[in-house]
Amino acid sequence: MKRQQEIELREQQLLQEAQRTKALADAEQAAANDAVNALRKMLITDSELAASTLQTNSAPTQRTGGGSSNIIESQYQSTIFSSLHEHWALPEIKPWDPDLTAVVVIHIAKNGRIISHRFEKRSGDRVFDQFVGRTIQEANPLPAIPSAMRVQQYSIGLRFKPGQIQ
Repeated sequence: MKRQQEIELREQQLLQEAQRTKALADAEQAAANDAVNALRKMLITDSELAASTLQTNSAPTQRTGGGSSNIIESQYQSTIFSSLHEHWALPEIKPWDPDLTAVVVIHIAKNGRIISHRFEKRSGDRVFDQFVGRTIQEANPLPAIPSAMRVQQYSIGLRFKPGQIQ
């Protein structure tokens, strides 16, 4: 009987680990899709701009903000998510309510060091919120801000849920 319980516990642990791995893969896929979509939009905008320039025979219009910065920012956000996901694992001390959500704003220096973070919305579960804070501390420093972004600091809002970060 004890052996059966050990087997069931191990199966449950493997299932939870598989769910965490899938959540990480899903988050990385979503970030990659966002980057691809941003690139698509930039290409469409660039080709529309080129077409309108040809039609009006005027000098090319200068664009502010540029589409490539959106792609770089999307890629940077993806690296932030990946770095945080490496540290985001809730212990199996209790069953976690899948509806738990904590919203945190992180301020990042040019070198990737986390300057500060603050909870915009706490989950209502003190232990869950402590693990969110621990995850942020363990992930520090994050990847450096790409020089192409031309900012000295970067702020990002993150939604922590059991098994995922959005």
